[in-house]
Amino acid sequence: MEAELGTDSPELLRLRLEVWKESIRVTQSFTDISHKTRQMGMTAGVGGLALAVTLLTQFPEAKLSVPYRGYDYATHLAGLIMILAGIAIAMTKFLDVHLHHRMLRGSVAFTQNIERTKAFKELMGVERGLAESITFHSRSKRAISDSDAVSPAKKTSAEYKLRRFYNCTIGAIVAMGIATIFTTYSVTRHDTVRINQTIEMPTR
Repeated sequence: MEAELGTDSPELLRLRLEVWKESIRVTQSFTDISHKTRQMGMTAGVGGLALAVTLLTQFPEAKLSVPYRGYDYATHLAGLIMILAGIAIAMTKFLDVHLHHRMLRGSVAFTQNIERTKAFKELMGVERGLAESITFHSRSKRAISDSDAVSPAKKTSAEYKLRRFYNCTIGAIVAMGIATIFTTYSVTRHDTVRINQTIEMPTR
């Protein structure tokens, strides 16, 4: 197979190069989709936080009250809005990590299979292709050159970093929401007033 793709087969090399270029375009498209998904999630989260802070500072009486057995249990709407913002980011995480990121990984894996062939490396004159270099450096915890040896302990996957980012963001927002709910929580008792009225009917 390698002999067929060597210097004696320029047409096959050209076709393989065109396939590689197209795979790079597909990978870029999936990357753009992932970025737009994260932007929508972060916009919903930041917008929810901004609304919550505005309500908390400008409208301290904006509370949700639930009556139960003669008592009113009330808390500020800001805490609930923060939790909803965290839920919105969690939904974005599910869509991003379980769908778009996996499609991106599949596209990168296909591109790497092309770049790992002997014919491609000889044609480009490099040890690693574009997809291989991006994957190599994105998994490392420190900036290194290709010639440096990297131990497995110093590597983390892009999906792990993505999950950690989402988990930290969601955890922080939900924690702020819960703290706001408890700090603005109040219980009010209903005063029951009984009216006894006697109606006397005139007798004939």
